Amino acid sequence: MQAQILRAAPSAAATSSRSQVSTRAVLWVALLTYPLVPAMLYQSRALAESNLFLGVLCLLLSYAWGVSGPVAAWLTLCAADRAKVNRREQPQLAREAILAAIGPPFFVLTGAVLAWFRLAGYQIAVWYALLALVAAARLVPARELQTTPIAALARLHRVSAVLLLIFGVAHVANHLAAVDSLNAHVAIQNALRIVYRQPVVEALIVIAALSQVWTGWTLVSRAHLQRSNGLRNLQILAGAFLGMFFLSHLTGVFISGRAIQHVDTTFAWATGGPHGLLANPRSPQFIPYYSLAVLALFLHAAYAGRWMLAPALGQSGALKFCYAIIAAGMIVTLLLLLPMSGVHLA
Repeated sequence: MQAQILRAAPSAAATSSRSQVSTRAVLWVALLTYPLVPAMLYQSRALAESNLFLGVLCLLLSYAWGVSGPVAAWLTLCAADRAKVNRREQPQLAREAILAAIGPPFFVLTGAVLAWFRLAGYQIAVWYALLALVAAARLVPARELQTTPIAALARLHRVSAVLLLIFGVAHVANHLAAVDSLNAHVAIQNALRIVYRQPVVEALIVIAALSQVWTGWTLVSRAHLQRSNGLRNLQILAGAFLGMFFLSHLTGVFISGRAIQHVDTTFAWATGGPHGLLANPRSPQFIPYYSLAVLALFLHAAYAGRWMLAPALGQSGALKFCYAIIAAGMIVTLLLLLPMSGVHLA
């Protein structure tokens, strides 16, 4: 009797395999419908003017759907690892997860570049062309495992990350002041700009960001086909997202903002001023873009902090530190959604 029960009970691997199929389906539905997210967010805001409760509910659901792709990517990789899937034998799984992770910044980047040539109307076409290319990549086998040392590359990644993290923490803290008011944000920003707008400092920040793009994507290309755990998968996907975000954000600030529009690239410029990113149909695409960038910064830093602090704090203490940083990142991300949506306390 006991043997029959054991045979009837699904194995952990079988359960994980079914979970992987489910999350992978959500991943693709999220990718295919992502171009609808800006309109969903915008219409939710319009609905809130006539029915506050229903509008806010739709807004929250729209945002949740906008970030469901990266979440599904993480769940898919975790389910595949529990099922002991060999990613080198099934590389398409990791490719799709990386695509879902970088989706929001890639969508924004293509829109910005196409706008330079007055081709912004083709943004959605480019998006679906990318999805088609990744879907067709299932016919391409995984590349041979590279065995060349990457110690120097990893060191460069860590060194540039320190400078960028210092700037990033100050930058995010400055943005938090916008929760109170844009005037409070500008006051702090003007003080910080005395330092980071110095030509040498600004150049170092840009070089550090580009170094992160190059070294990060190189490290991700090696790590994404290796079986990992939940935290390691978070670090890989957050790193892939940040690489695309840095490329998109630098393009937006230095080319679209300063060179073409000739504007001061403040928080108000990035988030649509006092009315926020829900004030016009095109701006809501920046809500998943910016909010996930903040969260990805905390996630990536949390895992790196765990690895660096383990010798001093022990594995248990370093893990608690990691979870604390992740929790702080979630809180900061949720707070920053307020000024992005045009909500200020003052």
